[in-house]
Parts: sequence; structure tokens; C-alpha cells
Amino acid sequence: MGHSYATGSRLEVRLLLETHDGVTILFQYSGKAFQSDGQVRIEVAGTFDAPEGRYGWLNDVQAFGCGDATADGVRYRFYRFK
Repeated sequence: MGHSYATGSRLEVRLLLETHDGVTILFQYSGKAFQSDGQVRIEVAGTFDAPEGRYGWLNDVQAFGCGDATADGVRYRFYRFK
């Protein structure tokens, strides 16, 4: 089942990630979805809220990414500024 995106759709996403060792991390991202050359393009930027300790370094990460619509949803590629 595909998704339809109107030109200039805004995205606001909050999700909880669970690490292999049971730590819960909040990941929030926002951005936009738009049509470009007949393909849906998604551009987002996000931040993490992790507990102090092993994953505390994520709190200093500004992530950015792009996504493509797939038959099953969206596939994202995320990066961080260094």
C-alpha cells in the first residue's frame, strides 16, 4: 500500500527507539515531503533525547536525512553533522 503526499506536505514525527540492551531513546524529526520529477522526496532533520550514560552522546547529534516512498512505507537514510 503506497502513501500519497501532497506537494509541500509537512512532517512532524516522534518515536521511541529501543537499543539492543534495553535503553529507550526518543528521536524527533520534522521536515517536508514533495514531488520531484514524478518521485516523492522527503527531507528531514532531527534530534535525540537519550539518558546519560552509554548513549548520552546522541544528545549532541543533529541528524538530517532523506527518504523515499516505498510500497511498504518510507525508507530513510540518516546522517549527522561532524
